[in-house]
Amino acid sequence: MTNYTAINTKVRAMKGKLVLTPEEIDDRLAGYTLSDLYQVLDQLPSYHQVMPSEQNKLNLTAENLIELIDRGLRYDFLKLYRFSGFEQRAALSVYGIRFEREFITKVLRGLERQESVPFVVNPFTDYLENHRHFHIGELITKTSVLDAIDTFRDTDYGKFFDDYHDYFHDHDYNHYIISTVFEQYCAVLVWKKASRVLNDKALTRFKKLFGSEMDLANIRTIFRLKFYYKVDENFIRSQLFSPGRYLNEANISALLASQDKNSFFNLLTNLGYQDLFKSGENKVVGVKQQKAWLKAIEHRFAKSLPQSVLPLFDYLSLKELEADLLKEKVEAIAYQSPVTMPFHN
Repeated sequence: MTNYTAINTKVRAMKGKLVLTPEEIDDRLAGYTLSDLYQVLDQLPSYHQVMPSEQNKLNLTAENLIELIDRGLRYDFLKLYRFSGFEQRAALSVYGIRFEREFITKVLRGLERQESVPFVVNPFTDYLENHRHFHIGELITKTSVLDAIDTFRDTDYGKFFDDYHDYFHDHDYNHYIISTVFEQYCAVLVWKKASRVLNDKALTRFKKLFGSEMDLANIRTIFRLKFYYKVDENFIRSQLFSPGRYLNEANISALLASQDKNSFFNLLTNLGYQDLFKSGENKVVGVKQQKAWLKAIEHRFAKSLPQSVLPLFDYLSLKELEADLLKEKVEAIAYQSPVTMPFHN
């Protein structure tokens, strides 16, 4: 059996255990409480594997259950990584940047609240230490933001923390600046790594996906800085990604020059993004529509990948969709009928 055949067989078996569509989730979970949903997750392999032990019970909240779902997604990512060869692992490391960004952000926010480092050693932190040059043994002992960012020195994020060191202090950091530029840094990192591991056909499709993501990120940034923070145009420009798929320099200039929110949204209509953004009270909404639109592009991108990588990305795309649907269900249940139950950590 070839490596590709073995991977394909493994992924097919994993696909058979997914809960994929909103209809399937609604049918299966109709009338459920958070406690019921917890029991359902316990029966699904990837979530069962990350269920904590019976010790240190905590009340279940929507936030805790969402974190459990995210851990299940990371578990399947690691499972694929373990049985992959060199070529597949190089591609998966690009996909995994999203998990690394979430991990770093969570650590820094926990330390800012002067809590202990908000994680325990687990298979994902082992992956970070053994394959991604994170110093987890050091990090877990740190009690300040400044000490924590030093432990990222040998990772792909070391340069970022060197360049923006002055924005960090012992127990706080400039959230807006850091969240914006860190998102940008990670996006550029994904692009650089993807350009090294993808073939020409896949890279062409990836440019469309990447450019679309940059467009949406730039629109959100311009709107927030222009209408929330009232900052000058030069500062806004310094926070933007390079022009993406449709949002070229002329369109960026037009958005920056818009006099009010109505004219801003009229420009989005001209760009074809009107269905992805809606004007709410003092905010841009439409995140779910944006994610669904990007997912469709991502699916087309996955289909252009080499045969050795395609099954992995196709599965992870479906698994992430499942996770998003389950998290939406958690939020709907919690909003309508908040329930607590023993939750373990």
